[in-house]
Amino acid sequence: MGSRLLGKILTESSALFVCDIQQKFVPLIHDMPRLVQHASTLIKGCQELNVPIVGTEQYPKALGSMIDEVSPSTYKVYPKTLFSMYIPEIKSRLKGGDLSHKLNVDYFLIDIEVLVGQEAKNLAFSNASNTIFNLKQLIGKKFSKIEDFDMLPFKVIPDELDNPKVSVTVNGTEKFYSPEEMVSFIFSKLKKNAEIYLGEPVSISMEI
Repeated sequence: MGSRLLGKILTESSALFVCDIQQKFVPLIHDMPRLVQHASTLIKGCQELNVPIVGTEQYPKALGSMIDEVSPSTYKVYPKTLFSMYIPEIKSRLKGGDLSHKLNVDYFLIDIEVLVGQEAKNLAFSNASNTIFNLKQLIGKKFSKIEDFDMLPFKVIPDELDNPKVSVTVNGTEKFYSPEEMVSFIFSKLKKNAEIYLGEPVSISMEI
C-alpha cells in the first residue's frame, strides 16, 4: 500500500507547524473566524492521520495564549520571542530529534508577509505536472532506490547514471532538471524576493 496523501503532502514525511494563533491577534486579523475554522479543520485532519503538530506562541505574557479553537492542549506549544518559528527547541527536534525524518514541513502561519511558494500552491491542482514538491526525498538518491513515484503528480525519470531528473514543461518544451538544480531555483527566487523587499543585496546560504 502506498503512502497516504494529505492534499499534496506525504503524511509519513510531514509535520504541521501552527504559528502564533493567539488571543491578542483575534481582533487584528481579517476574517479571523474563517481562518480559525480552516486551521481547526487542518489540525483535526493531521491528528486523524497521525501527522505530528508543533505550535508556537509569540511572547504569550503580553499577547496571550493560543486560542482554544486550535486545540493547543493536544500538541506541544513553545513560547518564543523570535519572529521565526525556527527556535532552538524546534531546531533540535528537526535535526536529530523526533522530527528529523519529517522532510516535508508545512506551515500554517498568521503573518503580514506573502509566503514564498504560496502562489505555486494555489496553482497545484490546475497545473499539477509542473508543481514540484518534496524534493528532499529525491536529493542524493538513485532513481532505482526511490519509492512512491506513483504518488507524485509530476514526472521523474532516471538519467544515464540512475540519478533522478524532474520533468517540467516550459513554453511548450519539456525540460529535465536534477533535484539539486531545482533547489537552487528556489533559493534564487528567495534571494530575489528578499532583495526587492530590503532594497539591498542579500547573501543566502543553503543547507539540505
